[in-house]
Amino acid sequence: MAENGLSERVDRIENKLDALTESVDQCFKEVDKRFLEVREHVVEQRQYIEFAYDKLGKRMTEGFSRVERKFDQFIDSQSRATSATSRRTRPSKRRR
Repeated sequence: MAENGLSERVDRIENKLDALTESVDQCFKEVDKRFLEVREHVVEQRQYIEFAYDKLGKRMTEGFSRVERKFDQFIDSQSRATSATSRRTRPSKRRR
């Protein structure tokens, strides 16, 4: 009878182990599923960030180009004004 009791106990332990194995496998499947869902969202977010970054980069480049053109125009107008002023302030050759 002791051998029979031991056999029953081993059977119960095996059944518990099988149930635990199934439970752990199910938990890992759920975790894997959630990681895949999160991964999909991270990939989507990254694609959006790259899109927004590219768009921002283009807008900044265009803005800097406009500022550079305006700055060049300002420098040109200042140099023209300076050269016109220097021509007016030069002593005339006739006065000598």
